[in-house]
Amino acid sequence: MNRMPPGKEVDKTKVDQLVKNLDELKIVGVRPKPEGLSANLKTEEGSIQVSQQDMLSLQSKGFYFSRDGSLLSNEGELDALTKDGLTYTLRFGEVAYGSGFDVSAGTDNEEKQQKGPAENRYLFITTKFNPELFEEPPEPNNTNFQDKPDTLWTDADRRNKELFDKHEAWKEKIEKGKQTSQELNERFANWYYVISSESFEKLHLKRDDLLRDKKQAS
Repeated sequence: MNRMPPGKEVDKTKVDQLVKNLDELKIVGVRPKPEGLSANLKTEEGSIQVSQQDMLSLQSKGFYFSRDGSLLSNEGELDALTKDGLTYTLRFGEVAYGSGFDVSAGTDNEEKQQKGPAENRYLFITTKFNPELFEEPPEPNNTNFQDKPDTLWTDADRRNKELFDKHEAWKEKIEKGKQTSQELNERFANWYYVISSESFEKLHLKRDDLLRDKKQAS
């Protein structure tokens, strides 16, 4: 965490519980996004163009775009970074009314949405791949080893082969990360997700909620 307050430290127990809550997060329902908005959300970041109708749809669920094009939500957001370099951003929106079939059916009846118990919350999910987390390994000086049998390799050839393999593995990891993020965003683009109020309360934490007083050295 940046700018740790004086006398505070991360409470590992609370962080572990938050990770557990994320892992156990269950989607209880979905609502379709307008087709135009879904199509735009599948494009490259920074090129999204939102119509007035799409903007109203977003606002009704508690989401909106800032002047610089950033997607914001009225109940904040949570970033979760995986070991594969993917950041899942969970944005918490407005209350989703209704329960049971009304929630799980996946329809978008605005009249019904304004009635019934407020047991749920809208969730907007996006992902981003972070290639900068994986340092690029050095490339081989040459690939002459590819033009001769390995029985004739010199020590330099073997070293270049090792560097070549590591660099190719890095490129494959980067490409896979980008592709995975794109595929996930295409899947998430079609829906507003709905989570229970219980899940919302477990995940909707402030930074201070994950800190504790620093233990004094004995």
